[in-house]
Amino acid sequence: GVRKANRELAVLQTKQTTRQQSRRHHLVTLGRTAVTRSEWIDSGAPRGKGKDQSLAGPGEDAEHPALGPARAQLSTVENERAQHAEHVAAADAELTRVRLDREAKAKQYVVDIAALDAELLALAKKLEPLDKEAIGIKRRAADLRDALRRIDGKIASTEASLTSVKGGKLDRAEVQAEIASLRAERKAIQSDEPVIAGQLDGLSPRIAALEAARGEAQRKRAELETAEQNDQRRVEEMLVAIGAKRKVVDRAAADAEALRDKILFQLGERLYVDRPDQLIGQLA
Repeated sequence: GVRKANRELAVLQTKQTTRQQSRRHHLVTLGRTAVTRSEWIDSGAPRGKGKDQSLAGPGEDAEHPALGPARAQLSTVENERAQHAEHVAAADAELTRVRLDREAKAKQYVVDIAALDAELLALAKKLEPLDKEAIGIKRRAADLRDALRRIDGKIASTEASLTSVKGGKLDRAEVQAEIASLRAERKAIQSDEPVIAGQLDGLSPRIAALEAARGEAQRKRAELETAEQNDQRRVEEMLVAIGAKRKVVDRAAADAEALRDKILFQLGERLYVDRPDQLIGQLA
């Protein structure tokens, strides 16, 4: 019996909750109808005629005493609700604008980064053969210096051997001839030094210009990356702030709507108890 009673109680509780919700809905509608009807009549429409003819009834010229205070409260609440709605719309518009700006900047960032990467790649392709050529020239210059050092060493050792030469003039002549040959060879090798230096001097400005352009492109790329990260962080902070503001305003708008329904519900209860003649049709 207890289980059966509990089941019946659950069913009755559900029905009772539905009835209470329906009653509240009807009383709110009754209060809204009374306020709207009074406002329509006060706006200059003929009493008991026109669209609201079904609402006409005896004694409708005497307004119910609860309508005036309820209308004043509702006016204040509606003004607040309208302001909250405007703030919500403004917040939504700002959120949309910020997101669109962020998307546009992100797209432009991708385009700019791609252009800089292409420029860096082109500069690297131009620098690669020049660097190889410069390395070859520097290697030739190093080889030339090594050859000159070797020849200088030979000349020094050969000149030192003059003092230790024993024999006649023929031996000294042979040593001197060897020294002359070494000096001629050194002069021939040294004659290539200005050519190598000129080639290196001709390459250096071109390499320096390309490296400067590459450094500038790398600097711009780093600045773009920093600006993109800062803008992302700034937009995220703005979205959080605007979202928080919107939640506050949205909650205030919901509170205003709840207060409006509460005022209409209380007015509907009062009208239901007093049962004014001009609302006979709605009370039925």
